[in-house]
Amino acid sequence: MDEPKSIPFEVQITVTSDPGLALPGALIMAGTKVVGKTDAAGSAKVRFGGKEGDQVELAVKCPADYSSPAAPLTIGLRHLSAGSRPPQFEAHCPPSLRTVVVGIRADNGANLPVNVLGRTVARTDASGAALFSLRLKSAEQVLVTLQTTEKGAERLRPESPSLTFVSKDKDDFVLLEQIFTLQKVKAVYVPKKKFTGPTPL
Repeated sequence: MDEPKSIPFEVQITVTSDPGLALPGALIMAGTKVVGKTDAAGSAKVRFGGKEGDQVELAVKCPADYSSPAAPLTIGLRHLSAGSRPPQFEAHCPPSLRTVVVGIRADNGANLPVNVLGRTVARTDASGAALFSLRLKSAEQVLVTLQTTEKGAERLRPESPSLTFVSKDKDDFVLLEQIFTLQKVKAVYVPKKKFTGPTPL
C-alpha cells in the first residue's frame, strides 16, 4: 500500500502582547527551524508539508522584553476546500515588565525623599505629594520608604515609614498614603538658682 503523499498546508498565526495590541517580530518555530515571523499586524502565514490527519507543534518565540508561551501551538492538519481561508491560531506574549505609576500622598510630609531599593526616585512637594513611575515584573513586591532623616524632618512620626504594594500583570496606577504627626518638643525644666548672698541681720 502506498504511503500518503506529503501535501502543503498553510495556517495563519496572530500574536498579541496585550488584548488588542499586535506584536510584530515574534518567531514561529518548528523545532529549531524558523518557519515564520509576525509582521506589523502581529500576523504570520506559515506553510509546511505534512500528511492529512497529522499533528504539528509550532512554538512561538517572543521578542526581547516579552514572555514566550510555555506550551507550543498544536495544529491538526486538515485539507480544506479550494478558496477557504487558512486556519487561524492565536498566541499571547505578555510584556515581561509593566509600567506602574505610583502616587504618594503624605499628610504633613513636605519635601521628603522617596526611596525605592535604596535609591531616591522622587521627593514630595510642599503639599506632601509625589508622582513617579517604575518598570516592574508581575507580582513583584515593592517597598517605598519616605525618609525623615534630613534636617527639618527629624520630628516627624513615624520615622522613615515604609509602604508596600504588589505589581499586577498589567500597567497600573498605585496610590500610597501616609499621615505624619509632629513630635512635641519636651520642655526642659531649669531650676531657679537659690540666693546665696550674706544673711541679713
